[in-house]
Amino acid sequence: MTGKKSTSDMSCNANIWRTMGILLIGMILGYILGRFEFGTIQTDDTKKDSAKTTKVEQREDDTTKPKEPAAQDISVDDDPFMGDENAPLTIVEFSDYQCPFCYKFYSTMLSKLKEDFVDTGKVKYVFRDYPLNIHQAAINAHMAAECADDQGKYWEMHNYLFDNQSDWSKSDDLNETLIGYADEVGLNSTDFSECLTSEKYKDEVMNDKSEGKKYGVRGTPTLFINGKVLRGMPQSYAQLKSFLESELDS
Repeated sequence: MTGKKSTSDMSCNANIWRTMGILLIGMILGYILGRFEFGTIQTDDTKKDSAKTTKVEQREDDTTKPKEPAAQDISVDDDPFMGDENAPLTIVEFSDYQCPFCYKFYSTMLSKLKEDFVDTGKVKYVFRDYPLNIHQAAINAHMAAECADDQGKYWEMHNYLFDNQSDWSKSDDLNETLIGYADEVGLNSTDFSECLTSEKYKDEVMNDKSEGKKYGVRGTPTLFINGKVLRGMPQSYAQLKSFLESELDS
């Protein structure tokens, strides 16, 4: 015999289903609102990150790709040069004897440049001083080269300084080390020592640097080819050669 449900049982069941329905609706609404809020936050954060990235990239573009001036009238001062004084191209290099990139230019490209362009009368190559503040021994090295020039041995000392960069740049007694080089390059060491220790050419060296700053030099090596600036190390000698040949043909 099957009994009938009481009114209280039916009322209880109705309350249970009503409660479950409310909970289900609440869960659905919570899920929808949560997705909306998360999407809004993610979109706002993405916009903020995008704005930051754009600003950084713009700042990098501003510093790494400066607008270069047109060809300038670059003074050669009375600085040492190689080649024909009236050569069609003049290269002025602002360099630092302690700079590793300047050494790389010297050791991998200068001899080829001399052979192909300087010795053939196409290029006048001028070396100007630009000792960087971060290289504490550089000023003395530049003065040493100037002192060697008094005895007609500038390029001999120039080469010796670059060839021995790793030695004198770490010397505990820099002047003593540089004076020791005088004999190696065929100088009168007494006259050289007096010139170096008196800092006879310090103003000359710093004047070169001041002029370099006026031309926009910010680092070494910086080359000016008939006044057109070429910053840093060329990627290869072939690149430099191609540029020089195009300048000669223009």
